[in-house]
Amino acid sequence: MMEQFEYINIDLPKLTKPDGIRINMDKLHELGVEGWEMVLQNSKEFVFKRKVEEGRVIVLDKKYKIETYGDKDGAGVLFKRIAEDESKTAIALNYFYVNRGLERLTMFEETGSEVISYKPVVKAKLIPFRSLQLETEVKDFNGIPKSSHTVIVKDLGEFLDKILKELKVDPKYTVSIEQIANPNDIQINLENLNIKQLEKVIEKYKADEPFNIKEHTRESYKTVEKIIKHPLGHLVVKEFIY
Repeated sequence: MMEQFEYINIDLPKLTKPDGIRINMDKLHELGVEGWEMVLQNSKEFVFKRKVEEGRVIVLDKKYKIETYGDKDGAGVLFKRIAEDESKTAIALNYFYVNRGLERLTMFEETGSEVISYKPVVKAKLIPFRSLQLETEVKDFNGIPKSSHTVIVKDLGEFLDKILKELKVDPKYTVSIEQIANPNDIQINLENLNIKQLEKVIEKYKADEPFNIKEHTRESYKTVEKIIKHPLGHLVVKEFIY
């Protein structure tokens, strides 16, 4: 059986240093072409190839466009090839940990269409730690309010621990917590949580895992919104599922 190869073409400026000659290894890694063999370089592009393993169906990594916005570096655009089984959200959020000046990011997937060439798959923004204005209400097992108040919260973790102690007065109590200030920046809406549910939220929050998840279904796609604690604030993440 003849050997089979798969090929990719990459524009010259996307892979070279400013001198236009030397290959930028960081860009090579970002574009996902490590391990490929370069077979051609001309004034416009590189051509890479790699051998197709026997029995493997060729599935080329898709191209993604990542737009970044930050107070230090301004706006930027980079392109990256990502395998189908890789987490797009994890890759997107990693930029917030390696670039402390990053404020917002949008990742787009190439569609192959001439009409709409890219579609959004992940949007994320970093909301710096600031005082949250939370409205809380504790109810008994009959749904009758036992306490209700609006508070300014600087440390959400400490606040949730305090609410948990209040719930432990009676295991049948539930609590609802809603962020009522700056809803366009960050929306926290936890409804009728019992002790075990609140403990789970606290556990996720302290482990920097999504702790407030909301889903919205549109005609052609679904969005999943998440909030994740970050060393510099809270990451508000929106995933697009088509």
